[in-house]
Amino acid sequence: MKKRVIMGIIVAGCLVLCACSTKDTTKENISGNGSMSVSEEIAAEVSENIIPEEAMEYIALSCSIPEGFSPTSESNDTQAIYVSDSLEDYSYITYTRQEVDATSDYTLLTQEDYQTALENRLATTVNMTSYASVQEEDYYLVSLGLTYEKDEKSYLVQEEIYVTDKYLFTMVFAEGSGGEWATQFAESMASLKLESIASMGD
Repeated sequence: MKKRVIMGIIVAGCLVLCACSTKDTTKENISGNGSMSVSEEIAAEVSENIIPEEAMEYIALSCSIPEGFSPTSESNDTQAIYVSDSLEDYSYITYTRQEVDATSDYTLLTQEDYQTALENRLATTVNMTSYASVQEEDYYLVSLGLTYEKDEKSYLVQEEIYVTDKYLFTMVFAEGSGGEWATQFAESMASLKLESIASMGD
């Protein structure tokens, strides 16, 4: 069934990882690491008056990362994982970008579909605390709130899923045992922004 195929793509983007890091505290944008990316180099060459259609396509989801989180070595242009600098804090932030199936309708998915997919991946009970979906002009947004327990640790999670014509972007903010990040996570979520080559050149 087509819905099952869509759920496979969604679940693959729902990263739920727990790790510890002792790297230096940083604050950065998930679409870059301080050096000019390929997309930014292309954006720099885009004319101010003539913007190709391709330059308007969304290629990244950016937001501010709270101080106290550091990227892991696995982070790259399509997947970023940030963990708390505190060994006692199991909070984490993840970002993924995947290509969408152009023949699939992601609006078919329900709150129950997401809960089932998450429970299958986590192998534990998931309590859905909130669900909302919004169809904007050029993207579809799903916001999920949930809690779960795993390996004697509890997590309070907010997940934002953006579906565009070409990509599916997933951002997960998970406050784990030992962390108090409600305010900082809310600020990060408020800064979420879909980016195109053209907007990166601004």
